[in-house]
Amino acid sequence: MTDIVKDAENFVKEKFINHTPKGDKIDFTTSQIRKFLSSVNRIENRVMAESETLSDDIANEIRYLKIMLAYQTGRAEKAKKETRAFYNELIPKIDKIGNSKKAFTEFARYVEAIVAYHKFYGGKD
Repeated sequence: MTDIVKDAENFVKEKFINHTPKGDKIDFTTSQIRKFLSSVNRIENRVMAESETLSDDIANEIRYLKIMLAYQTGRAEKAKKETRAFYNELIPKIDKIGNSKKAFTEFARYVEAIVAYHKFYGGKD
């Protein structure tokens, strides 16, 4: 099992704080990331009442997060390859959720950790 918190911290350090060799530092503000987290949290409130297998309605809402993420990525100040790194990090994780309550909960914790570490390491507001 992976360490979600450590993975999120490493992702923030590499992509938000430090410049990578390719120079693809992400240009997101804390507010932009929190807006996405807010959407995740709204779904999480519904997920809590579900069994281990999520209903198709909730699974569709989770897949809709990809559209919201694409929109936020497109609105970023430098909607180029730099901001796509954030999109590219989360899209496969959303795809892996399917109808799994556990997978969604892990994803929600990962996004929360990204927001927390982004703020902790001095990401833009």
